[in-house]
Amino acid sequence: MDSFFPINIYDKFLKQGSKLLGFEENNIRVVVGLDFGTTYSGFAYCHVSDEGNICSNDVWSGNVGQLKTNTVLQYDGEYNNVKLWGAPALVKRQSRSRTRKQKNSGNDKPVELFKLHLGDLLDEFKPKLPVDYKKAITDYLREIGKAKAIMRICAFDAGLIKEKYSTNLRFTTEPEAAAIYCMKNLERQNLAQPGTNFMIVDCGGGTVDLTTRNDDSMRCIISSRVLKYTYGVKFEPKWKVGDPIHRKVHGDRIEKFDCLATRGTKMDINQEIKRSHVPIHSEQKTMFFKLYYTEEYAGTYCDDPEIFLDE
Repeated sequence: MDSFFPINIYDKFLKQGSKLLGFEENNIRVVVGLDFGTTYSGFAYCHVSDEGNICSNDVWSGNVGQLKTNTVLQYDGEYNNVKLWGAPALVKRQSRSRTRKQKNSGNDKPVELFKLHLGDLLDEFKPKLPVDYKKAITDYLREIGKAKAIMRICAFDAGLIKEKYSTNLRFTTEPEAAAIYCMKNLERQNLAQPGTNFMIVDCGGGTVDLTTRNDDSMRCIISSRVLKYTYGVKFEPKWKVGDPIHRKVHGDRIEKFDCLATRGTKMDINQEIKRSHVPIHSEQKTMFFKLYYTEEYAGTYCDDPEIFLDE
């Protein structure tokens, strides 16, 4: 599964909570491309501050100068654990001087071309794999739906993002990234024109992938909208004299509705709304906000009957 993921990009709200768009969520730094190919695989990255300088990895298991490594997994005898991957996973040609006992004791189980078993290819065109390969492939297919979640956890464990559900990490597929690149860089072909059809042809080492793109959905481009509701978030300013005493929380705080955009306001697509908030205490590192809306033009408290949580 070829993937590209820019470390950034605002995603409206994640299941674990939402954040008000600010500097941290708009701090684009790196775009990484992962090429999981049928025969060979590799990766490259680019700092957005230097778009012309794309860095491709050329160091694999101590070997320097190769931009890709073999898409091979070496399993143990029961196909339960991966022992090696890449070029080192390929079985070395056995020496004639080895005894029969030594040859029979080997448990190396290399699996190649397994990517073809993960797609929609007809069975008759899929390559022949070892008899017991199905356990390994089935285990992978069981997790393929969780691929993005697994990659997010890996990025978090590697220290690339500060929070597991950070909006600074987002994924897209290779055909989608290629289509965006073509529309941006092939201006003479006018691929971004609404109604245009074009094909992405990916010629790999062992397969050729064809992806057709249709921009019919862009025939009517909406550049702005008038808000039907008033939107805001819950925040906790200091309680002041005159505020309801029963609404005092956390000692000297009060929960209120902070209006972000008022009903009837004309908003451009991708227009940003920013607010500045400071930590309540010195050890606070994050802030999470829930989005609320109302048909009124203003609001005071998020639990007022006319204000609703945007779920």
